[in-house]
Amino acid sequence: MSGFLIALFICLALAGSVMWVMPSPRDRRLAEMRQAALGKGIKVRLLDQKMADALFGWLPDYRGYCLYENYQLFASLRSDQIQVLRLNEGEEMHELDKLNVLRQAFFESALADEIPQSAEALIIYPKGLSLLWREQGGTEAVAEVDAFLRKIAQQL
Repeated sequence: MSGFLIALFICLALAGSVMWVMPSPRDRRLAEMRQAALGKGIKVRLLDQKMADALFGWLPDYRGYCLYENYQLFASLRSDQIQVLRLNEGEEMHELDKLNVLRQAFFESALADEIPQSAEALIIYPKGLSLLWREQGGTEAVAEVDAFLRKIAQQL
């Protein structure tokens, strides 16, 4: 009887360790989304504390966000600075962010209606564009992000 219990315990331990290593459905969905993004030429970057503090000081928790960057779309800005356009207005939004000329022009255009779900900011680099968002949806959401970034690049 004790040999049976030991064998059962070993089997359960092996099965538990195998189940622990297997990706969850959420992990599989994110992997599919990121693979689709790479296929479209979009680099996926997880947000870290240093970048969140430097560019996105308004975020209460940076861990749920990703940057989808496309350096194939060259922005036609004349400056070497990075511009961050906040897409969601909150009560804590700084007045200078609200008065940003580029942000105002963006929201006056038709592109403001095409902002992907859960997008928080648009980052315009001298040599590309990036979107800060929470990766909600599936591969169709990645296609929406790609189309959105391409339309922004055409407008700049």
